[in-house]
Amino acid sequence: MHPAVARLVELMPPHPGAGDAVDWDRAAEQWGGALPADYREFIDHYGAGSVNNLFHLALPLAGAAEPLGPLTFARLVEDAYYLLEPAQDGEPAANLGGRIPWALDICGCQAFWENSDPDPERWTVLVLDRHGVWTPYPCGMADFVLGSLQRRLEPALMALPLDDHPPVFRTWREIDRHRRAGTDPWAGGCPSTCS
Repeated sequence: MHPAVARLVELMPPHPGAGDAVDWDRAAEQWGGALPADYREFIDHYGAGSVNNLFHLALPLAGAAEPLGPLTFARLVEDAYYLLEPAQDGEPAANLGGRIPWALDICGCQAFWENSDPDPERWTVLVLDRHGVWTPYPCGMADFVLGSLQRRLEPALMALPLDDHPPVFRTWREIDRHRRAGTDPWAGGCPSTCS
């Protein structure tokens, strides 16, 4: 197991029934190649869902029939283009450049992979903030999440770290189950807001 994923499992244990089965070959076909191993391991252990209802991780493929199915990469691409609406002079504020989004926070910032290297194990993270500005981080997905939770990444653009509240992960299925039952999936937590 990737060391950062193993540390995340210790810090933020997945709840029973967590994890999503993904056809990784089909995902590779859709997104132009294999996705990083740390991300695949994270999805195997946790699945798509949310950390403290602040940081939402996506799946590469759609497939759930539920109305409140998981967040997907395709949805994140749509949201990113919304952030990158043309500037006043008509020129695009920026473009995605083939980058692949994998997470979104409560403030509208998105985490992408800088995927120009043919080896996905060397892909690093870029954050697109809600103003259309890109910020690079010299690490992979699992190290980014872990570093954010441990307050080691600067600048801390996304809605991580999580103040003084321990990180809790809920899958999209668990969140949906609570909503259908009329209960709060985040009871006991105190999510932050955007600054």
